[in-house]
Amino acid sequence: MLADVRQVVWSMNPNLPLASVRTLHEIYDKSLARTSFTLVIQAIAGTMALLIGLVGIYPWMCSANQKLTDGSPTNSSSEIRLFEKSRLNRCIVSVAKVAQSNAD
Repeated sequence: MLADVRQVVWSMNPNLPLASVRTLHEIYDKSLARTSFTLVIQAIAGTMALLIGLVGIYPWMCSANQKLTDGSPTNSSSEIRLFEKSRLNRCIVSVAKVAQSNAD
């Protein structure tokens, strides 16, 4: 294909040099390479941050739950008691209680 392009261009103007002849598809792919790489790296970093955040927040929420439930009476309604059955939900409720006690 390059030879055909050279022949057509030089038939019109033999003094016109051809350098770095590429298709539009090659130019487009090269222009998006950096953007694609950046997006992949950001997705990996975001996923890692989410996982580290979840691993770091879960023990904190459970320790807050332990501090609230040790020796303190609970004023929970029956709906909240049902919600507190699972461990994660219990931790979420404890964080809500801490936030409520800080607001009071």
